[in-house]
Amino acid sequence: MNLTEDSGRGLSIRTIEAEAFRDFARQFGTSEEIGPIATAMDKDAPLDPRVDRATLGLYGCETLCAAACLVTTSTEDGAVVCKLDSVIVDQALRRRSLAKMLVTSTFSALATQSAGRLDRVYAHSVHPATVRLLGSLGFNPPPPVGAPLSVVNLDNESREKFVAKCDEVKDGISQRFKLQCAFCTSNDRRSRPWCQPSD
Repeated sequence: MNLTEDSGRGLSIRTIEAEAFRDFARQFGTSEEIGPIATAMDKDAPLDPRVDRATLGLYGCETLCAAACLVTTSTEDGAVVCKLDSVIVDQALRRRSLAKMLVTSTFSALATQSAGRLDRVYAHSVHPATVRLLGSLGFNPPPPVGAPLSVVNLDNESREKFVAKCDEVKDGISQRFKLQCAFCTSNDRRSRPWCQPSD
């Protein structure tokens, strides 16, 4: 699944191989708040044949900057339930909206391509940044006790609003990234490449 045009320059979001995701997760899958991040793609994770795992990467000029894993399940009546399993960003590139760009692009594509059958999206919201991100997209906050799940239930009307919100957030970030890419490729002194560590 390619979510953006892929010219080899600038931003692209596309499916990545499971092993590439695992390598990236091993290198960057940790945070100060929660420590190591477990994913559905870990070698010891149980593989349920009834679910589909998708791994996507956000690239800046062909460098993998962020990765996400989603697990989708189809119920007997055709409904689709999606779990945002993990979002991992290169430590040197955090706090630049890369996770938000990847997640909103992925949610928008999934909701649009599921032929109106995406009924629920959820995630374990342990990391504060994840709670904020999902809350901004209409997910309920995780409960104070019990499993820390953030959930958004979708019907036809709310699904349309969900996609519109994801697209609004995604397009705003994309415009900023494209401007910085234009500055970078023209060696403009205003360039602050979003895909490269700061000096």
